[in-house]
Amino acid sequence: MNLPKYKNINKFLKNAVDKLSVSQIEQRLIAINELKELGSKYPEQYDNIILIMTNFIIKERSLNNLKDSDINPISEINSDVQLALNIITNPDIDRYLRRDRFNLSYVDIRGANLCGANLKKVNLRRSILYRANLIDANLENANLTGAVLSAANLKGANLAWASLCGAILNAANLYGTNLTHADLRCANLFLANLQKANLSGANLNGANLREAEFSGNKATPEA
Repeated sequence: MNLPKYKNINKFLKNAVDKLSVSQIEQRLIAINELKELGSKYPEQYDNIILIMTNFIIKERSLNNLKDSDINPISEINSDVQLALNIITNPDIDRYLRRDRFNLSYVDIRGANLCGANLKKVNLRRSILYRANLIDANLENANLTGAVLSAANLKGANLAWASLCGAILNAANLYGTNLTHADLRCANLFLANLQKANLSGANLNGANLREAEFSGNKATPEA
C-alpha cells in the first residue's frame, strides 16, 4: 500500500469501510491488511482503525444479525473476522488504545484463535466463545457476564477481577488460570478443569461445580 498518496486519512478510512462491506472475502482481507499497515505508519489512527474493525466484527457476527441472515449460526468465524480479531487484540498496540471502550458483546466468535490476546477490560457480555483458543490471554477485568465459553481453552489465562457471572464454562480448560477475585456467581463449571488455578478471592456462590477438577489449586475460593 502506498500510504503517501492517501493524504486525506479520513477518505482512506472511508474507502476501507466501503471495502469491508463487499461480499468478496478477498477484498475484505485486503481492507483489513491496509488498515493494519495504516496503523503501523500512523499509530495515532489506531482508535479509528479499531472502531472500524470492531464494527465490522459486530456486523459479521452479531447474534442479532445472525438470526436474520443466511449464515449458519453454528459456523465458526471466517478468516477476515479472525484477522480483525488478531489485530485489535494485539498486545503490541496497547499503548495507543483504551480497551475499556471496546464492545464485543453479543457476538458469536466461536472457534476464534485468541492465544496470547489482550482483552483486558473488553466487554464480551453474552458473547459466544465456544471452543475458542484463549491460552495465555489477558482477560483481566473483562466483562464475560453470561458468555458461553464451553470447551474453551483458557490454560494460563489471566481472568483476575473478570466478571463471569452466569457464564457457561462447561468442559472449559482453566488449568493454571488466574481467577483471583473473579466473579463466578451462578457460573456453570460442569466438567471444567480448574487444576492449579488461582481462586484466591473468587466468588463461586451458586456456581455449578459438578465433576469439576480442583486438585493443586493455589487458594480456596470465597464461600
